[in-house]
Amino acid sequence: MAVGIFTIVVFIWGFVKGLSRAGASGSATKPASSPPSAGQSASLASLARISMRATPKQIAEITGVATTVNPAGSMRIPLAEDVAFTAVRFDWNKEQTHIRLINLEGLRDPSRASVIRGKLRERLRRRFRDSYFMWQGCGIALQGDLLSASAHARWAGGENQMWDNQIETLWDIARADALGLGVQVLPAAITNWLGGGYSLKALGTVDPNVGAEQSYDTLVRLFPGVYTYESAGSARAQFVALDHPWFGEARLGWRNEPGGHLVSISLMPAPGKEQFENEGALNGCLRSKLGQPQVRALGSQLKDHFGDSWSHAGTKVVLSQTEIDISNDAGQSIPRSLLQDVTSALDACGR
Repeated sequence: MAVGIFTIVVFIWGFVKGLSRAGASGSATKPASSPPSAGQSASLASLARISMRATPKQIAEITGVATTVNPAGSMRIPLAEDVAFTAVRFDWNKEQTHIRLINLEGLRDPSRASVIRGKLRERLRRRFRDSYFMWQGCGIALQGDLLSASAHARWAGGENQMWDNQIETLWDIARADALGLGVQVLPAAITNWLGGGYSLKALGTVDPNVGAEQSYDTLVRLFPGVYTYESAGSARAQFVALDHPWFGEARLGWRNEPGGHLVSISLMPAPGKEQFENEGALNGCLRSKLGQPQVRALGSQLKDHFGDSWSHAGTKVVLSQTEIDISNDAGQSIPRSLLQDVTSALDACGR
């Protein structure tokens, strides 16, 4: 959990920094027929044709607005009066091959802010907080008259291999929910790139005997939005977002050696929650499949059933305030049957 808190703090700093600088993937579509002209503004229709893979030159041609990229790697384009915002700004990566930040500036009608927030909340669900959303190196926020979306190729959690898909999806959301364009936002894109998450039952299909070196390639076929966190001296860990009322993500840990197997899985509370609030229901759900716990919590030290644990073939299942941990301290792989029992039981509960 300490890693998660640290990465959130660092990403908030980066995201707010992106805000303060304001003043589904594919290639760019065909440019406008007329050449760019200085002093013009971009139409709403032209924004529908912009991909995050478009170069600065292509965007100038699509919008018909003659503007250039400044030394910081950004381009600001005035928008026509019938567009909800007065301007849009794009920031590119260093190579200028892909846009990494979008600012829609100057919301013309402040009363629309609550409507836009409502649409974002409905779209992004549990991970949308007040006026912002963040998930593993990307985010979108509406603050004052500015809507900003960004995705980072590297962040506090390490390399972000899905950043390009994230910014493309956030651009689709901004156009649909803030600009009112008829842009389709695919549910699969939110599931995979924005932490919409996967079922616990699907988590039970993971093969614990896959070696650490092949773990990411194996998991990404099941969960395209999986991400890896590695630190010196620590085991390789993958994180998978979960779509369940009780849980937000799962942390999968492989033994830190060549060919090391899956030795731990931790199921963590729902987004925005640091602890479970339904210990009785969690305990009852686990008992329905695993029976009575072999070790009971000490009531004077632990709240209710937190600390109860079950054991199976050297692997323990422990219910604590901050996670359900399935682990093998001897470094053996988690029994697949146990993993399936726990995930299928929990998947059916709490809905």
